[in-house]
Amino acid sequence: MDLYDVLSEACHTPLTSEEIAELFHAGSFSDEPCRRVGARSWRTLDELFPLLKYDAGDYSATPKARESLSRSMMFPSACALIVLLLGSIAFFAWDRVRPLKRDGVFVTHRHQRTSVTRPAALVWPANNVSFQPTPYRASVADRTRFNQERLNAEQRQREQTARDQAALAERLRAEAAQRAREAQKAAGTDYHVPLDENYYIPMPGAGVWIKVHDDDVTSFDIWINGARYRDVPKEKGITHLRTDEKLVYNNGSTSLYYVWEIAGEINHCMLRVRQN
Repeated sequence: MDLYDVLSEACHTPLTSEEIAELFHAGSFSDEPCRRVGARSWRTLDELFPLLKYDAGDYSATPKARESLSRSMMFPSACALIVLLLGSIAFFAWDRVRPLKRDGVFVTHRHQRTSVTRPAALVWPANNVSFQPTPYRASVADRTRFNQERLNAEQRQREQTARDQAALAERLRAEAAQRAREAQKAAGTDYHVPLDENYYIPMPGAGVWIKVHDDDVTSFDIWINGARYRDVPKEKGITHLRTDEKLVYNNGSTSLYYVWEIAGEINHCMLRVRQN
């Protein structure tokens, strides 16, 4: 049994033809879009079920009953077509013999043929030449202006692209410089200071005078601006991980570290300055 989808608020599931007929005669449907389940295109109820408007009874009638109904409807249609055809023939015959008044004289097609001169105002152009609108053709000036506008737009696009690329390059350069400053700040500045000698370490904010005496492999003595600090322990950590640094001075913005070296310069020690 075929099922149909109906686009209506009164229908939420596929219906059979009998159910559609019952809802149509009950007034729930008028001429909603409808299609067979699985079909792509939508049609109307009137197109799929043309007998709904004529059949007030059960739409599930047998095919023979529907065929009988169709044949009974064909006779009035055929009679109407015959009457229309006879009327057309009678009108054509009457039109051929009815008198016509041309230039004040009654003539008929059957008895007399008279050449009638039509007024000049009603004469159609010679040779049935019809007036056609002249197609628009762009002038040389229009085409030149169009080409110039296109070139100007392309030039503006190239200039904007160049500005965007320059801005991107500047941003990348600034980011690279910032990363370099941050890397330099993290790495700090190293100084190889001779042992047992006063040495000036420049530091942002305020420099400092340093003197270092190496006691042994575990400690050192250091003079900071003349003040002596004895037996300061060395940090024997891993290089570049800051575990080999010993903080010895801080002026608030910058710190000074003693760095333990496995193979350093003879009679020298390494001091490192790093911004906080």
